[in-house]
Amino acid sequence: MKLRSKLLALSLLTLLLPWSAWKLLQELEGFLREAQEETLMASARTMVGAIPVGFQTQLLFLPRPYLPIRPLDRPPALDGYYNDWPDAGQGLDFESADGELTARVLAGSHRGSLYLFMEVRSGAPGRIRLVTRDPRGLFSYTIDPQAPGPLQLSSERGGAGQMEGFWQDRQAAEFGPGYNVELALPLAARDTTIAFVVEGLDAVSGRVARSAGTIDDGDQPGWIGLVPPWDDVSEWLERSAVSSSRAWLVDPDGWVLADSGVPADNAAAGTQK
Repeated sequence: MKLRSKLLALSLLTLLLPWSAWKLLQELEGFLREAQEETLMASARTMVGAIPVGFQTQLLFLPRPYLPIRPLDRPPALDGYYNDWPDAGQGLDFESADGELTARVLAGSHRGSLYLFMEVRSGAPGRIRLVTRDPRGLFSYTIDPQAPGPLQLSSERGGAGQMEGFWQDRQAAEFGPGYNVELALPLAARDTTIAFVVEGLDAVSGRVARSAGTIDDGDQPGWIGLVPPWDDVSEWLERSAVSSSRAWLVDPDGWVLADSGVPADNAAAGTQK
């Protein structure tokens, strides 16, 4: 072989070596990733099989429909904005029959007090009828302000104290034009269920043109259970989770019911897996 050919072959070999090493690293990474996934899946199956009977009963008897109560770090400023609400885009959604009106509701709690946030997409004027139920009885409110701004309402049925809130018109947003309503209810978050309907009004006649929610045309409420954080299940997950990993208990609808929290190895750095 001529010297020129030998040099060319050596050059090609030199170029191929980094490529071969890169391909080897790729295959090794894929193998390690698959092994890690299989290990985590096996751990998850083991944890599912070991869930205590009491927690399984909680899962079995979850109310339908239900809305998780989000723990709030502080009482939200009643201004119609999401600033104080974690994971604001995740709520329980309802839609009118013609799809022209959509309502999303979130529930939160701070020191036992109940807060609601309603986001309504509608191009027409509207009002909200809200009914709550707790061990003291039934309480109902009609939210129909003349203009955006602060709200102060007393129950039309029973004396539960005054509900405060804020109505904020929304011209354009990801959810569409409409309005936000943020409420502080004079009720404890635990042992409370709610029912509501958002009514879109005809601009000319003022009659109800469409509605979305859980109160039917005969004013019969369809109750939504409010489910507080499952702290006992979260503590069990924290004790049972694989080291350096994070575990969630998620229902079929995608709601996170319990969370093991930040892995101990990452707690100091404030990172999450």
